[in-house]
Amino acid sequence: VKKTQFWKTQPELAQILEVRGSWLKFPDIVVGADFFVSEQVKQELLESIGIPGDKPVVDFFVMSFCPYGNAAEDIINNLFSLFGYTVEFRPRYIIYSNYNGGGPDFCLDDGNLCSMHGVQELNQDIREACVLDKESFKRWLSFALKMNKDCNYNNADSCWESVAEQLKLDVDYIKECEKGKGLELIKEDKRVSEAFSVGGSPTFLINGERYNGKRTPEAIKLAICETFEEKPEACNIVLEDTVSQTSSGSC
Repeated sequence: VKKTQFWKTQPELAQILEVRGSWLKFPDIVVGADFFVSEQVKQELLESIGIPGDKPVVDFFVMSFCPYGNAAEDIINNLFSLFGYTVEFRPRYIIYSNYNGGGPDFCLDDGNLCSMHGVQELNQDIREACVLDKESFKRWLSFALKMNKDCNYNNADSCWESVAEQLKLDVDYIKECEKGKGLELIKEDKRVSEAFSVGGSPTFLINGERYNGKRTPEAIKLAICETFEEKPEACNIVLEDTVSQTSSGSC
């Protein structure tokens, strides 16, 4: 392959392909592969993220300022209001490597950690991951929703602190975590999203299985309810489709 004229005239191809010994491989995320050839590998991955557990688990993959991901967080808010902690909701952030060349406008860690809408979005991903690490999911959700409303990817670095103070979050902890533990938290999200070939915001996994149904509170509620051994009373409540049309797209 490397001796072909195509390879010589298309240098961006070399940036996409992964080197695996003497082989060149397209990353799963590029070809859209979202299934596991090995059931053993799949089970090992699920165990590494705590599935199965003692309750249904919803992993939802977003970017802090993707409008479609923000709409998905509104859906999660409706679902959390219904289920509370009988369902484990876990936000995960979609992180790329060498995005848009890997420079400081989009990336940290020498291009290993990048976000689609710029480095301020990446910084906010990390801050939100830090809040989740220290606080309850409910507190994380309040922070994420208010950031969606009050800030954006152009001003997050100067805007977040006021939001955190209003919510009585530990600003000093977030600052410290952002430069330390937060990087490890976001690397774990990157590992998981790559393992499941998640590249678009939002993406939902319910007990480790990709959800491909309608992106409405009621539709996702029904999918979650199918995972309970004994369905709670919440499953009998019909949720209104009050989310915006933004929920139908993706970043």
